[in-house]
Amino acid sequence: MSNSKGHLACSSKIGSALAKSVLAATICHIDNMNKFFFKLRNFDEETCEETDRIRFRGARDKFNKVRDKLVAQGICPPCLDGSAMDALADSVTAQLDAANDDVYPCGLAP
Repeated sequence: MSNSKGHLACSSKIGSALAKSVLAATICHIDNMNKFFFKLRNFDEETCEETDRIRFRGARDKFNKVRDKLVAQGICPPCLDGSAMDALADSVTAQLDAANDDVYPCGLAP
C-alpha cells in the first residue's frame, strides 16, 4: 500500500471514528441520561462519554481502539499521529459539551 492510499485510509477511518464518537456521546447526553433522570437515578455521563474503566465501552474507548489500530498499522501521515488523533477527539468532545446548553435549557445541562 502506498503512502497516499494509507494516508487516505487512515484519514477516512479517523473521520468515521470521530463521527461515531459524536453519535455515541450524543446518545449519552440525550437518550441514556434522560432515561436515568426520568427514573430518578444517577447517571455517570462522563463514563458513558469518555472511558469506562470497567467495561471499556465508553464513546472514547471505542475511538481509542480505532486510534490504536491505525497507529500500529503505521499508515497514517505524520501530522495524524496518536497525539494528533487524541487532540481531534478532545476537540470534538469539548464542542459537544459546549452545546449542552442548547439541548438542556434553564441550566439543566450535565
